[in-house]
Amino acid sequence: MFSLFLCVSCRASPLASITIRNLLLYTTNENWQVVNLKEARDFSNNEKYIYVFKKLEWESLSIDLLPHPDMFMDANFSQERGSQRDDDGAKRVFFGGERFLEGISGQAYITVQRTELNCPLGLEVQLHITEAVCPALSEPGLRALLRFLTGLYVCLNRGDVDSKAQQRSTEAAGRSLVSIVVDHIFLCIKDAG
Repeated sequence: MFSLFLCVSCRASPLASITIRNLLLYTTNENWQVVNLKEARDFSNNEKYIYVFKKLEWESLSIDLLPHPDMFMDANFSQERGSQRDDDGAKRVFFGGERFLEGISGQAYITVQRTELNCPLGLEVQLHITEAVCPALSEPGLRALLRFLTGLYVCLNRGDVDSKAQQRSTEAAGRSLVSIVVDHIFLCIKDAG
């Protein structure tokens, strides 16, 4: 099991807790067939650029949306429910968060283009999820979802913080493509009453 917190910056509170099970990363050729590293490098032998092809698969991915810390100022709330854990071992109750995505599987195809000096030049990520189930979200959960999507947008569109690397980052960002395809999504919203 692999867990992480998604933050826009180090100073911001976490936006989501992501739990991934059975995460696999493969080296592939240009046809997305799993190959050894030597065969994967053969594609770039007579090219001006270095191409790296990776395939990422996971069996289960769950995302817990975390509300802004100011939403739960009641000290009793965090003390009463702070030690509870769910089936995955996540302490989302401590954060006051809600499960947004539950146990989805999927795969991603990643292509990285680099110069001969190994500087990043381009990135393409094709993410494919066949079915996503979103359990019932409340009004605070919907606000947390908006906060999460805004943070994800900022992460995908921000440049490098290092001013010297900013020019290279801008050039690489101009050649980056991220596509997300979800075949079916099931979303339930709780009644406020």
